[in-house]
Amino acid sequence: MGIFSIVYSAFTVIWMAVVLIHTFFNLSPSDWASWVQAVGSIAAVIGAIEVGRRQRVGDRETAIVAASLNAERLQSVVKAVIDDAYQQCLDVRHVFEVAEKENKFAYIELVTSYDTDSFQKSIDRVQAIPLFELHSEEIAKNVVSFQANILRLSTWLATTYRIVIGPTLPSDKDLDLEQVTGIACKYLDLVKSDYLAIVKATQGIELTEGRPFGRWTS
Repeated sequence: MGIFSIVYSAFTVIWMAVVLIHTFFNLSPSDWASWVQAVGSIAAVIGAIEVGRRQRVGDRETAIVAASLNAERLQSVVKAVIDDAYQQCLDVRHVFEVAEKENKFAYIELVTSYDTDSFQKSIDRVQAIPLFELHSEEIAKNVVSFQANILRLSTWLATTYRIVIGPTLPSDKDLDLEQVTGIACKYLDLVKSDYLAIVKATQGIELTEGRPFGRWTS
């Protein structure tokens, strides 16, 4: 109910009361002045209550809109952070695909397509995403999965790099290249699945192509 309707209803009731009082009671001018003052006070209280109510409703609506806009902006930033990490996954995937189809020596291209520091910086940015501020359970769930899988992927990429390029660690001696790259490809697929879910939830544009070797950026 709007303030006009409330005030109109209040004055209607008061006017009816005044008519009844005038009909049945013989009031002096001072009595009438008291009644008028009382009526004015009641009307002022009613008006203040309604103004306060409408202000609170307006503040809540403003807060909801502001939260929604902030969430949308944050989701755009999250998509950019995820894109940066996933682009580097695409770069590495290209090496694995070439090596699998053409020549195992293609893994040597990891020297130019895989940079440990750059990849780690991307992972750190992904891990720093403020999940509770996303205002989307679906996006948060997929980001958590992306965080976990890209972290595991980094371990197996580093292992692949050591086996191909060196230096190896004592723990690498029982591992063969095919075994390690198979596990790395598994996590590449999981990261891709998480990424596509994030793209869908944020209505963003999907990255599909790896970059030429040696063009990694941090």
